Amino acid sequence: MNYQEFVKHMQGKVQESLPECDIQVVQNSKNNGIEYNGLMFHKKESGQEEVINPVIYLEDSYQNYCNGESLENITEGVISAYREGKNSTVYTRCKGLIDQEITGRVRMVLVNAERNQERLKELPHRLVEDLAVIYRLHMGKDKNGLYSAVINQSMLEYWKMTEEELFETAMACRKELAPYRLQFLFPDTLVLTNQEQIEGAACLLYPEALEEISGRLGGDFVILPSSIHEIIALESRGAEPERLNLMVKEVNDTTVAEDEILSDHAYFYDASTQKLSSLKDGMEETFRMQEPEL
Repeated sequence: MNYQEFVKHMQGKVQESLPECDIQVVQNSKNNGIEYNGLMFHKKESGQEEVINPVIYLEDSYQNYCNGESLENITEGVISAYREGKNSTVYTRCKGLIDQEITGRVRMVLVNAERNQERLKELPHRLVEDLAVIYRLHMGKDKNGLYSAVINQSMLEYWKMTEEELFETAMACRKELAPYRLQFLFPDTLVLTNQEQIEGAACLLYPEALEEISGRLGGDFVILPSSIHEIIALESRGAEPERLNLMVKEVNDTTVAEDEILSDHAYFYDASTQKLSSLKDGMEETFRMQEPEL
């Protein structure tokens, strides 16, 4: 059974088990233009349309099927995931959150601008070098994880807000909603993410995080974009741009999931100007000048 056949089979089996729902196959564009197929559970309660229609994506389920798991077990797992989500107190609250005050509930996400060109046409965003800041509406969390929705232009218009106001809202609640986490990987190398380690590369936008990294590494530093979830910061003294950029690309090609890639090259943070820039070939002389004289 190929993937498309698997999706149609799952739609039919889940529909049989949940006659109160209209099960639809949807395709959503996620980060970096990756398309995901899922089952959308559309239900009417008390004659009213659902504000939020849960979607369960099937890529992992198909991989489990290819690895030998039975279709019966996979179907039961999908139905169980839907019922768990529906019974979640967080989900119950989600249904009314779009109309409520969003102060304290906006998270920032850092993505690659070029890889998300089409997607960004529909999303409020701002550019930071060749990266883009987009936003999520935080709805809560429970044992199943975080609940959030990407904020699009229609939502921004509904709230009568500008992107600048959205950015200010996210910055105002960053310490409470997504505090940064910094730890040493090696004596001169730090890993920056957030407490949940989910979409933590956005902590590069936190002035206090950059200040702490600069203090620990002695000034300017180089940034290796591990993924959308974390970055690695290392001393810039003696850095070799060509080697570091090649390293980032090789790791992306061999280790990082395509929808989690942040960038194919490294960055440089100038502590004196507090500016982030792409790490380019030919900057070796700048880094050699930073080395202490013997």
